[in-house]
Amino acid sequence: MSPFRRLVFAVAALAVSMAVLVPWLGFDYRLAPHKSALNDYRKARVPDMIYGRAHRPFVQRTLVPSTLRLVRRALPRPVLAALRRTVSGPPLFLPRKLGALGWEPAYMVEYAIAMPALFGLLAAFPFALRWLMAGLYATPWAPTVAPLLATALLPALFFDRGTHYLYDFSTLLLFTLALGSLQRRRLGAYYAVFALGCLNKETMILGTLVFAVVEKDLMPRSRLWRHVATQILIFAAVEWALGRTFAHNPGGGVEWHLVKNLRSIRMPPSVASLTLLASGAVLTLARFGRKPAFLRRSAIVVMLPLLVSYLFLGIYGEIRVFYEAYPILFLLAFQNGSEALGFPLLERSAVSATA
Repeated sequence: MSPFRRLVFAVAALAVSMAVLVPWLGFDYRLAPHKSALNDYRKARVPDMIYGRAHRPFVQRTLVPSTLRLVRRALPRPVLAALRRTVSGPPLFLPRKLGALGWEPAYMVEYAIAMPALFGLLAAFPFALRWLMAGLYATPWAPTVAPLLATALLPALFFDRGTHYLYDFSTLLLFTLALGSLQRRRLGAYYAVFALGCLNKETMILGTLVFAVVEKDLMPRSRLWRHVATQILIFAAVEWALGRTFAHNPGGGVEWHLVKNLRSIRMPPSVASLTLLASGAVLTLARFGRKPAFLRRSAIVVMLPLLVSYLFLGIYGEIRVFYEAYPILFLLAFQNGSEALGFPLLERSAVSATA
């Protein structure tokens, strides 16, 4: 990609990310406030997440909240004063809007620090997806168009229902980076992302399943099992440490919603929901055998556990729990959509075979 195209992509990625973040936070595009889904669940209030008082399991998803707490404590007083002045003036006028958003005025600085941090995590996602896609496809335009489209679709797919959490965008970013590292077989990068991901959310263990199915034909069996065992030990050590740290917080290791979900499933879904689900399934699963093996294998081992956890631990109607699967499912659907419009994507494996 030429420097000019990189610059255009970067500007577009930042613009699209900002357009996505604004409604996610609870503003409209005139920055008028509405009730924010970021702080609407009493067990995972933003200040409680940052200062380690939230309920388990939410408080154990600590990477972003703990980082925000460390940044808050590290900032000198002049910087904090300048930050307060910045968010209090135009165009945000944040103190006037905290009540409408449902954000606590006593923690205005914490929210002011969180907003650019969340923007950075979200804005990094299209770059991570471009990296993953460039490793899978040799079609020059695809890694530029697809990540921007994937980012722009986030509000329609994920923001309609349910609470927003500080770890949402970090989950999306870190799992996409893990997929890109595995696809390129950069194990050092993968382990770094995996360790951070375990601090971010327990679903990072799904990366181990992707590792196993991707590497099973590429790595000697004994070495493969050593890597799998190492990842399980890292995951277990992180979970043990987090469990000890937050052992006295209310809550438990998981929240069970099976009975509530079974009751909700009895209610017939709307025609719009059925249409969206059916079209998404067709777009993703059509010509499944022709998709890159990496995406096919990853989709199976990621989606099956997520579907089970969605029934038992998720909340019916909220698909936020599928952030880990989103880059995989999006690329599967994007290939079908692109081919249907007459723009086929060329896999890198096919290029190597014909070279």
